[in-house]
Amino acid sequence: MPDQLVWTHSSDGLLTAKGAYNFLHPPKPSLCWARLIWWSFIPPSVSFILWRLILGKMATDHNLLTRGCVLVLACPALWSYPAVFLICKIRAPTLPYVKVNTDGSRNFAFNAASGGLFRDSRASFLGAFACNLGQQSVLFYELSAIILAIEFTRENGWDYIWIESDSSSAL
Repeated sequence: MPDQLVWTHSSDGLLTAKGAYNFLHPPKPSLCWARLIWWSFIPPSVSFILWRLILGKMATDHNLLTRGCVLVLACPALWSYPAVFLICKIRAPTLPYVKVNTDGSRNFAFNAASGGLFRDSRASFLGAFACNLGQQSVLFYELSAIILAIEFTRENGWDYIWIESDSSSAL
């Protein structure tokens, strides 16, 4: 009997494209909990958050620190999963400051926007801004939000500003 090649990952020893594909891409295990969170009456954004929470992929402070991100730990509720939905107390600025929380973001199509929210020493809402920015880098969006916040502050005659941003690079 002559020597022949045998594919050990099939019952008949023959190599097929389907057999090779299944070997390289084994089926994923069924996630029994997935059927519980993906329903038409649950908004996809809520299902997505639950999905990330269950898989341990939520961007909590703990996960970001383990990935090497530099953070200012302001809210202990953002440290771990069970507490992630707790509400942190919003720190109001001291007089005479006006506090602005800024952020810049982009979607998968690289369309971007920046915005900010202003509060006084009683944590009362003073105003907000948002601006579409086109296609730039994430740092550009974060810096633009801070610059726009400073301009908005001057236009409203506020002399003292307390800026908070989730970007340590921009600050």
